[in-house]
Amino acid sequence: MTLVGITAEFLVNSIHGMTEAGDIRKEFVGVILLPIVGNAAEHATAVTVSVKDKLTLSLSVAVGSSIQIALFVIPFIVTLAWIIGKPLTLLFDPYESVSLFLAVLTVNYVVQDGKSNWLEGLILMCLYVILALTFWFYPGA
Repeated sequence: MTLVGITAEFLVNSIHGMTEAGDIRKEFVGVILLPIVGNAAEHATAVTVSVKDKLTLSLSVAVGSSIQIALFVIPFIVTLAWIIGKPLTLLFDPYESVSLFLAVLTVNYVVQDGKSNWLEGLILMCLYVILALTFWFYPGA
């Protein structure tokens, strides 16, 4: 656990230098790279259990992690920032809000019936690639 914390600290400290020195935008790092790296353990667990044909557990790991972040971690961090006097709001850019809404709508469509097939997986992967490309070229606020 300590190794994960140290690695996360190095990752967070390197974001500023990476976005200032290169062509990578902060929005791309925050929406695409950090979720991949930060949730690697959940991704590995979801893939492992889905290979063992336990789709319900795989979906609950993947979607449950997202729900936990959305309903607990983000409001907690905003409240903590308010307590210590740091400016942090839940005010998202309109494009980010629309992207989040469409992603939630698509995932809801896919997991609604409790079954999955290759086409639904392809739809989700294509959505992720489309969002990654748009956030790569998105100029930000």
